[in-house]
Amino acid sequence: MLYVVPFDFDKIADIPSLNTIFRNLISNAIKFTNTGGEIEVGIIDNEQQNEIQKTTIYVKDSGIGMSEAMIKKLFKIVQNVSLRATDGESSTGLGLLLCSDFVKKI
Repeated sequence: MLYVVPFDFDKIADIPSLNTIFRNLISNAIKFTNTGGEIEVGIIDNEQQNEIQKTTIYVKDSGIGMSEAMIKKLFKIVQNVSLRATDGESSTGLGLLLCSDFVKKI
């Protein structure tokens, strides 16, 4: 099992959902980044706003990216989104759609 949330992560969140989100995002980063590319996972504590500390958790890669048209369709279940990964694997975008739903519920 992959645990990507630090043990001392003091924010209120559903850890199993966060792990599912990060497994998908990291898997996609690996799948769509060419050999020798870069993948970065990090946490940035942003400024406190209205007594709430804002935190950004990110997965960043040097992968093949997506077109603007594909990005617009990505989070709509009625749209078919398909992209070939760097080794020819197919992708439907369903994992990102589920991650988006998880993030909204956390």
